[in-house]
Amino acid sequence: MAEEVLASGRSRDRCITGIDALDNILDGGIPRGNTVLVTGSVGTGKTTLCMEFLVHGALEGENCLFISVTESCDKLMNNIIPYEFFEERLIKEGRLVFIDMPVIYAQLGLEELEFEMEEVDVLIDALSDIVTELQTKRLVIDSITSVC
Repeated sequence: MAEEVLASGRSRDRCITGIDALDNILDGGIPRGNTVLVTGSVGTGKTTLCMEFLVHGALEGENCLFISVTESCDKLMNNIIPYEFFEERLIKEGRLVFIDMPVIYAQLGLEELEFEMEEVDVLIDALSDIVTELQTKRLVIDSITSVC
């Protein structure tokens, strides 16, 4: 686990991404508790980068969750299986979980493309409950733009 020593003398844990060049740029990883927005054009590798981040966490014993908003998890799995960093056993062990957002919408009875604030609150509560239930340490929502 990487640590950063703050000016106050306290240390701040860093979440190692498992992507050496990125961890180097980030001085050891992402400061724990931070939210990171990964942006870029279609096909630039955002999903792959996020998957590698989750796989690394799962290999380190962390529970990781991928919520797919637009692409089905089955299709995503077919695309990600060939990568060298991917280990299917992590799914069987429950360390790496995939959920399709449309399934959550259906469970909550949300059918519209645009939600009222009350429905957004229900969705956020449901996502929070899933994260808590699974004891998730690393979460990827792909893509947050589609949720918005």
